[in-house]
Amino acid sequence: MLDPSQMTDEEQLLVAEIAKAKNMTIEEVLVDLGHELPGQVDAEPVSLEGPPAAEDPPPVEAPIKVDPAEPAVALETPQFEPAIEPPPPPMAEEEPLPDSGEEAAESDEGPPATIDSVCTHCGWDQTQPLIEEPSNSDKLSFLQAILGAVPFSKRFELFGGNLRVTFRTLTVKEIDALYEATYAAQKEGLIQTTSDYYEYLNRLRLHLQVVAVTGKKSTLHHKLPDGLDETTNGAATNTWESFLKKKKLFKEDALLPVQIQEYILSHVLVTEQLLRVVTFECSKFNRLAAKLEARVDDSDFWKGTSQPS
Repeated sequence: MLDPSQMTDEEQLLVAEIAKAKNMTIEEVLVDLGHELPGQVDAEPVSLEGPPAAEDPPPVEAPIKVDPAEPAVALETPQFEPAIEPPPPPMAEEEPLPDSGEEAAESDEGPPATIDSVCTHCGWDQTQPLIEEPSNSDKLSFLQAILGAVPFSKRFELFGGNLRVTFRTLTVKEIDALYEATYAAQKEGLIQTTSDYYEYLNRLRLHLQVVAVTGKKSTLHHKLPDGLDETTNGAATNTWESFLKKKKLFKEDALLPVQIQEYILSHVLVTEQLLRVVTFECSKFNRLAAKLEARVDDSDFWKGTSQPS
C-alpha cells in the first residue's frame, strides 16, 4: 500500500485541489474516484508515475496533512488540455498580373492578331521576309511575258558573278504533269507523309524551272530545255523530250519529270552545295514572280513616276 507520508508535495496539492473544486473532503474524493477507505480491503501499492505538470500549480494557504494510517490510493492522472496549435503560415502574396497594354508592348511575337498577314491592297503575304524591290527591267520583262502568254524568266548571278543560273516559270499543263508524277510516286510507296509529298513535288518543279547553269571562267556550262514537251509548252524553243532523245537517254516507260530529275542530279546539280544554292535562288525567283503578280492592281507600281515638265 502507498504510504501517504511518502507522497510528494505536488501529489498532495493535486488531491487537495480536486477536493476543493468539488467541495468535498479528501476521503470523499478518494471514495468517489473508486478507492477503498481504511478498514476495507487493502489495495496493493501503486507507483505514481505520470507526466510532470505543465506548470506549477498556484500556492495554497496551507498544506494539507494526510494521516499516516490512511492507505495509499491510486490517483488518476489529471487530464490536461492539449496545447493550442500554432496558426498556419500566411499565404504568399500573389504577384499582380501585368497590364494588358504592357504585355502587348513587351511581347515579341509579332503584330497583333487583329492585323491580317495578307495585304488587303496588293495581296502580298507579310509573314514572308522582304525581298528587293523589282527593278524596271524585271517589271518590263514580267509584263511582256504576261502579254505574250509565255513563261517569265530571269538570270541570277552568284558568287560575285562567277556562277549564273537562269530560272523560268511554268505553264499550267507542266504543273499538272508534275502533280501526276508525284501522285504516281506516292502510289508506288516512294512517298509516305505529306511533307515528303510536297518535298518531292518541289524538287520536280525546281529541276524543270532551271534553264541554264553556267560558270564565268570554268567548264561548267549547261544549257537546258525551256519546256517539258510540245504538248505542255508549245512556246518552248527546246523541250526535254527531244533533248533526252538526242542524248539517247529517253525512256518510253518512265514519266518525263522523273527522267528530268535523274538527268539534273546526275549531270548538272551533282554536289549537295550546288543543289542547295540553286534551290535557294529558285525560291527567291518564285517570290519575285509572286510579288509582281500581287502588284497587278497597283498602277503606280507599273507606270512609275513621270518626268517633270
